[in-house]
Formats: sequence, C-alpha cells, structure tokens
Amino acid sequence: MNYGTLTSYFTVLNGQKFLFYLVCLLYVISTSIVVIIEPFLSLPCDEGHKSEVEFENVLFRYSICDYRRHPELLFLTRAECEHGRHLLSAVFFGSLIGYERRSSDRPAGIRTMALVSLGSALFTINSTFGFLEGPMSWDSSRVSASIPSGVGFLGAGLIVKSSEKDPVTGENHHLVQGITTAAATWLSAAVGIACGGGLYFAASFSTALNLLLLRFGPRTAEGANHTDASSGVSQMTGTDEWKNLVGKDVEAGHIPKSYGGAEALQRLKPQEEEQLLSPTSTRMANMSHRNRPSLM
Repeated sequence: MNYGTLTSYFTVLNGQKFLFYLVCLLYVISTSIVVIIEPFLSLPCDEGHKSEVEFENVLFRYSICDYRRHPELLFLTRAECEHGRHLLSAVFFGSLIGYERRSSDRPAGIRTMALVSLGSALFTINSTFGFLEGPMSWDSSRVSASIPSGVGFLGAGLIVKSSEKDPVTGENHHLVQGITTAAATWLSAAVGIACGGGLYFAASFSTALNLLLLRFGPRTAEGANHTDASSGVSQMTGTDEWKNLVGKDVEAGHIPKSYGGAEALQRLKPQEEEQLLSPTSTRMANMSHRNRPSLM
C-alpha cells in the first residue's frame, strides 16, 4: 500500500492519526494470531482447590485454568482467547453476508454487517460471562438486556432515507445515509456493557476491530478500477456533492460502473461541471441572490 492509497482513507492524515491506527492494527494482528493458535498450545496449569463462584450459573463449567494468565498468550487467559475467537468469527461471517448484499447493490455493505455481527457477539459474551459472580441473588444481566433495544432507537434516528433524481439519466435513485454510523452506535453500547461487566479485553479488542472496520473497511461495490476515480472526485467536491450527482448511497459505496468519476464528469453539462468542480463558490453565489429577512 503506497502513501497515496493510504491517504485516501483519511480526510487529513497526520502523525498522530498514523500512529494511533498503527497501534490498533498491530494490536488486532498480534491478538488474532494468539487467540487462533491458543487451542493448539499445551500450557501447564495446577487446578488446586475447586473455586466456587458466589453467584453460580449451573450451566457454566468453571475452571481456574481458564482464568489464569500466561505470558505465552500475551498475558491473556484461555477464556479471553475464546472470546477473541468468537469476536473474530462474528466479523468474518458478518463480512461474508455484507459482501453478498453489497454485490446485490444494497445499502448495507461489508462494514455495516460486520459491525452488527460484532456487536451481537459482544452482547452475547457480556450476558454470558459478564455477570458470573456477585453478591446479589438476582440476575443482573437482565438489566443490560434492555440496553440494545434502547440504543436501537438512537440508531434509527441516525438513518436517513430519501430519493433523488439523477441529472444525467433522469432516473430516481434511493439514498440511504447513516447505516454504518447507527451500527457503530449500537456497538458502542455493547462496549460500554463489557466495561461495566469487567470484560476489558473483549471491550478493547472489539473497539480496535470497530476502528479498523470504520476506517479501512470496503466502501465501494465496484472493483479497484473505479476506486481511485470515485474517491478523487469525492475528495475534490465532498461526499454530498458526488452523492447528488450519481444518485447512489456513497456511504455504502454503491457507485454504478456507468457513472465512474471521469465518465460522469464528461457527461455533465458545462454548468453542472462548473458547479461540481467548485461547489463552495456556487453555494456562496446562490446565497448572495437570496432575499434575506431583515433583523430589525
């Protein structure tokens, strides 16, 4: 990956952002390798005396070896490695579903499906392992069970659906915005529950996966031939301007082959091309001709 390709993922790329995402990437890669090879390692462990949890789950088999940290596993426990495999599996299979939907020109793509699958896996881990012990005689996981539905209302408010007429062909296209942001909001609630339940590894690993998916996840449904053209025009004119021209959901990355960046510019009328290339000046000119009410 060259520098030009890397900068296409960022509005402004500086040293702090580069270092931040580099640390996230190294953390995810090293942890993924450890949690994948953990089942094949033979680690010594002395069971000692049987330890009983205060709030016992009769369906859960407690073993002290599963909660002992090993330097060979980057000081993770076997239980945490199992959680990591669950989270990686959720991202993998969610991405497969998102790939199929993206190929069918649907608003929800790989990033959205992967985030929803990751959030669901983390919610399940929270409910199963976040409240294994405690002094109470009631099931505290029932309280956190109502959080996903409550946060779902916030996510629904972030999704906007509309339709616009394509200036080139005259066809109406549906526009969907905010799906990935809504999924990330829902996942943030799961991270909060994990922190509240003391599952710090699951929370940190899910957060790192979330950051990498949002920043470097696939955005376009087309091949690499149209990635540079579409990203170049979107950077030059802004996401909203490009979305209005091609009439597609830019967040999900659905840009038709017939409306590649260079081809779309060639088909535009001179006035539309000028408006595309200088959207800021055009908007300022339009504002100057509006009759504004007096403040007095």
